[in-house]
Amino acid sequence: MFKKFKSRKVGVCLENGHEHRNRRPRFPMTPAEVVRHFGDRLTHSDVKEMSSYRELWYLGKEIDSSNHHATSSNDNMQVSNNHLAYRYELLKRLGEGSYGKVYKCLDHKTNEMVAVKIIKKFKSYRQEVEIMDYLRKKDRNGSYNIVFMKNYFFFREHLCIVYDLLGPSLNQLKKYRRFSSANLQHIGKDILKCLCLLEKEKIIHGDLKPGNIVLGKNGIKVIDFGGSSFEKKKKFPGAITYTYSSPEVILKNPCSTATDMWSLGCILAELHIGQYIFSGADNAEQIALIMEVLGKPPADFFKDKNTWNYFYDDKGQWRDFYDVNNKLIKPGSKNLQKILGTDDLQFLDFIQRCLSWNPEKRLTPSEAMKHPWLQSKS
Repeated sequence: MFKKFKSRKVGVCLENGHEHRNRRPRFPMTPAEVVRHFGDRLTHSDVKEMSSYRELWYLGKEIDSSNHHATSSNDNMQVSNNHLAYRYELLKRLGEGSYGKVYKCLDHKTNEMVAVKIIKKFKSYRQEVEIMDYLRKKDRNGSYNIVFMKNYFFFREHLCIVYDLLGPSLNQLKKYRRFSSANLQHIGKDILKCLCLLEKEKIIHGDLKPGNIVLGKNGIKVIDFGGSSFEKKKKFPGAITYTYSSPEVILKNPCSTATDMWSLGCILAELHIGQYIFSGADNAEQIALIMEVLGKPPADFFKDKNTWNYFYDDKGQWRDFYDVNNKLIKPGSKNLQKILGTDDLQFLDFIQRCLSWNPEKRLTPSEAMKHPWLQSKS
């Protein structure tokens, strides 16, 4: 099922009338075979670590154990010999964040290029593996546009998750191009396929943004479920980027899959106008900028005391909100259609119905797929 690397002949000579072939060791090798071939260059720590593997596929460019092991307190994992788990060869860093780093790697067992996410605090991100394992069973043929988790393992006290290697993100593409209405419709449909499955399974992605939507071989894929959560949790603990945060996330209120629909509305609006639709410097300004466009929250938005107190003072008077320059924000003083600069009323309606204060009144993914804007031809 898997392709193996075949060793090459690196020299041939005759000794005592017989052909003697000098070959590189064939992989995979057992730990005992590695010790037999390279024992003079291995430390006790090397041998001990290798002994926990049944087969070794890659040892690195050189066997050098000078900084062999990382500790759990070391955020920047030192991967000696450019390998992970004696199988994956690290080639290039693709990105990093609060979770750790992502590398482009060569899987020496399958001869495939993959992306490996190395997480420094695996207890915090254990749910990512649980959710991805759950979703890959629900999306066996990849029709829901979710990045495929190929494997995961622990290596030197770090969680490593192996994904398909994909292309550039929408965040990268938007720097070089503008998106037509037809492009936006295609992107919207592809993202909604993912959100339809998440809606059905009651899973919140939690960090939907252009940087987490990438091009695959057959269209768009949604990646990075590190902040995902099952909807049954009363409060959403994810690390969503506040530029795409729904009001309930900002206010730390109970969340549902509707929060991803808010993010989708922000994404499509951004791709259309070429800039953030709400670009607050912090959560407080973000709420103020949302009000500037959508007006004050309706009465049905205030379902608990904390939400009420955020907008009203002890006397029941509306609080004033300011931007980072201390300029008073007037609710409803900006027009969404003018911001979008569009005459397409179906597109405007789609965005408006994603950006509703009340999550229960937003389009659901299944409703959005049937919206006239996505059914029309541009």
